[in-house]
Amino acid sequence: MNIIIKYNQDVISGTLFNLYELGLFLESKGLNNIFWFEDNCKSIDISQRYTKSLKIWKVDKKISKEDYIIHPGFDIFFDKRFDIVNRYFILVSWNFQKTLPKALRLLSVDEFTKRLKKVSILYNPMIGADLVNRFDMIEYHHGFLKDFYDFSKNNENSEKWCTLLSSYNYELANDMFYVSDKNAYDIINKKYRPDLLDDIKSFTPFFDYKGYLYIKKEDFFPKTPNEFLCLDKPVILCSISDGIKRMYKLDKNSLWKDLRELKVKRYYLEFDYDSFINRL
Repeated sequence: MNIIIKYNQDVISGTLFNLYELGLFLESKGLNNIFWFEDNCKSIDISQRYTKSLKIWKVDKKISKEDYIIHPGFDIFFDKRFDIVNRYFILVSWNFQKTLPKALRLLSVDEFTKRLKKVSILYNPMIGADLVNRFDMIEYHHGFLKDFYDFSKNNENSEKWCTLLSSYNYELANDMFYVSDKNAYDIINKKYRPDLLDDIKSFTPFFDYKGYLYIKKEDFFPKTPNEFLCLDKPVILCSISDGIKRMYKLDKNSLWKDLRELKVKRYYLEFDYDSFINRL
């Protein structure tokens, strides 16, 4: 029996890190058969982010009916290599909501129903309730996995701020702020003068920087702000995403404020391990 973690895209996202951290968590519980699929986001070595690495499952290695798959969406149904697996564990994510309608559209009712008998949803009660009440569910809470970071790398003396380049460019270009683009630009660049991080280089910004400027309109679960908060570092809200509303119940009245001052919750990874084991 092996548990293989599969991620379909070659982009860095919070979901990518969440999957890897779930694998590390399961290993820490004594499971020594956790594997990271070789094709997962090959543009980076995600293991650089942590003090431990998951074992790699080679692309050409045969999958058996004794194996299990963890994946963040129903698109795994269309990968014939995994048809034989014992069970699918599907993590609720932005990809989950995107791929469920596709699966319902492209698979026959009989085929979809047959596959659902082998599906358990790793479900955060805070999100996606309208989609998952029909499935077998295992409770999973997105959050910071502090046990596998090297905290000696934390630069407590940094005076520099950061934000993600991709978000910065997109939000400014598409007028995503609640203030004029010019005002937002002045506040961000004259007051904070942040480093604009390429996603590929932003493995542990919460260690490297004094604080984080949050600039996103759509964000399923805002992972980076939570990581800064868990290190008690400032997070300035430059925009209010759907995830910020969902997690912290905040609105535009919280713009340009530090999340720490708003007394919001810090989220740590929680997982119903016993229920997971019972499905194996």
